Amino acid sequence: MKGLNFFAGVTKLTLKTGYGKGSAIIMIAKTWIIILLLMVVVFHQVAPDVNIDEVARRTEGYSGDDLTNVCRDASLNGMRRKIAGKTRDEIKNMSKDEISKDPVAMCDFEEALVKVQRSVSQADIERHEKWFTEFGSA
Repeated sequence: MKGLNFFAGVTKLTLKTGYGKGSAIIMIAKTWIIILLLMVVVFHQVAPDVNIDEVARRTEGYSGDDLTNVCRDASLNGMRRKIAGKTRDEIKNMSKDEISKDPVAMCDFEEALVKVQRSVSQADIERHEKWFTEFGSA
């Protein structure tokens, strides 16, 4: 897919982030979740400046729904910029390609991360980890 050229670098996730052994696997999994969300949920091209590993790092503690909201919001930022300051009639007269042609850029993710906060508290994560340690998975 054109614009999704970050696939090559996704598996080169550096483990110098200070996370433990299990966290590295979670970071790689989260990176792939973000990629899948971009492809399936928002189906948008991604600009070459997007660092998915950085987005994954900055979304530590985000739920799947939180990640979906970040990707969706980031994908809409280009359109928001294009319609800013235009009247309703001007917007109606714009073609779909004119509005949604730009790929999602890193600045779009940065704006989305300001707006979309994580909905899962550290206490929720600790409770889940305790349960998982005690009971394991099904």
